[in-house]
Amino acid sequence: MADPIKLHGAKVQSGRRRGEDEMKASNQAGERMGGGEGDDKRQRFLSSLESCTNLPSPPVLAAQLVELGKNPDVSIAEVSRLIGLDPATSAKIMRLANSALYARQRKIENLRQAINLFGLEGSLSMALSISVVGELRGNNERQSHFDFGHYWRRSIASATACQVIGNALAAGRREEVFLAGLLQDIGMLVINAWSADFYQSMDGRPVTHEDLQAFELDMLGMDHAAVGSHVLNAWSFPDILVNAIAGSHHPLAGSVSQEFITVAKVLNVASDIADLLNGGVSGDNDFLLLEKKAQELLGIDREKLTEVISAVAEEVQPLADLFDIDLGENFVAGMIADQAREVLMVRNLRAIQEASVLKQVNVNLQRKTRTLEEENRRDPLTFLYNRAYHDKIVHEEFSSAQENHWPLSLAFIDLDHFKAVNDTYGHQTGDAVLQRGAQLLVQATRGSDVVARYGGEEFVIIMPGTAEDGVKVVCRRILEAFRQTEFDSPADAEPFHVTASIGIAAYHPDAGFETAEDLVRAADKAVYAAKLAGRDRMIFYDTRYND
Repeated sequence: MADPIKLHGAKVQSGRRRGEDEMKASNQAGERMGGGEGDDKRQRFLSSLESCTNLPSPPVLAAQLVELGKNPDVSIAEVSRLIGLDPATSAKIMRLANSALYARQRKIENLRQAINLFGLEGSLSMALSISVVGELRGNNERQSHFDFGHYWRRSIASATACQVIGNALAAGRREEVFLAGLLQDIGMLVINAWSADFYQSMDGRPVTHEDLQAFELDMLGMDHAAVGSHVLNAWSFPDILVNAIAGSHHPLAGSVSQEFITVAKVLNVASDIADLLNGGVSGDNDFLLLEKKAQELLGIDREKLTEVISAVAEEVQPLADLFDIDLGENFVAGMIADQAREVLMVRNLRAIQEASVLKQVNVNLQRKTRTLEEENRRDPLTFLYNRAYHDKIVHEEFSSAQENHWPLSLAFIDLDHFKAVNDTYGHQTGDAVLQRGAQLLVQATRGSDVVARYGGEEFVIIMPGTAEDGVKVVCRRILEAFRQTEFDSPADAEPFHVTASIGIAAYHPDAGFETAEDLVRAADKAVYAAKLAGRDRMIFYDTRYND
């Protein structure tokens, strides 16, 4: 046995408070021995782990990401700040954001834009994946009989399959299920670290995943899925990972954590796809067995399964490159994709019921809560963000721009002669102009921009990561959109036009803005200058207007 060492941050025993039930549920379905003997072996193994000092440990960044993810009020600025502290992780996040997997017309130019693309949870999951894999590969590949190359090839293939399936079925966010697939076999690394000779005794035996699991149960009283769940629980990783990995081998076994059973099913099917890609196929029957499982667990029919396998074959190489994993010459993704099409598409199998993703009570409550929160952020007339939310976001973005030396632009838009619209056509027509004007602003901006109604006929656009050249393009588009739009008048009156005046303030380290309020006031003064200059134009803030 390897020299005993401790688990980083906490002994393995600390994870039993939440994870032991999940491990037992996972192991009961695959138990090959008497219950009493299996329990005794499991307890002896867990006790020996408590004194083992050679186990893998989470990197500092991973621990910080996990802690940050527990905060329901975490902001994009906080996530940006933490990820930005690690240049290697930041670079890979940027690289992934600009890859074909997230194809966009506009190039991602800084970390803030990349995090906007992934979203809060997606960014945390991808950063956690990059951080953990780097640590495990760097510290755990010591001399042993364990095939680390095969392990990492299978892990990246399984993670890719999880991402593709999860995205197709909306079974969680794609980055979150990717992380689950990447770590589902981490228990094997733990077992190998506990004893470098453990897997040597399998020499000469079949090496399918099921045989490996049976061997672990026979020797330890628990399989690597239960071990991995136990360790991730000790590291305080999210419940979705701990519970889904615990049930990944037997997702229909009645695990305690029923709310995570869908992700466990995705892991189970993705694992078989990874085996096909990493080891090849022995015949058509391999595809038929996979098709049957995909139908039973996820409701994926043969046509959808061929699409999934093809997508995995296309996406696995760039993801392997991102994580510096060599797929090797025996990795047969392209060939398997072609064989899957040939085998599965010629089978005239009956249509099966579409996948029904489980909707647990807590998920529904969270969705309703998010809906209510979103409604509270919105202006009831235009459904743009309201003044209160604007004030919150502009402070967050200004602080983030100051700390990270990112550009930040703010455009203040005021509709020209709007009082005359109300006086001439009535307030109902005025409301319709505000609603249509709000639509024009949203259409002219980008997904990362925040468009808010400031009050009356005044609007503000916050543009994170955007310098003066970028804001000019957006504002010219806005001006032209208003010039080209005809607004309907009541009764038989002729349609009319409404133009806009825009004031722009752009933050950069030498701009002289000390606070977010300074930036907003500067844009307000610039829009006033635009009105004085004749309206229907944009003007950048200049110290001449700082009276």
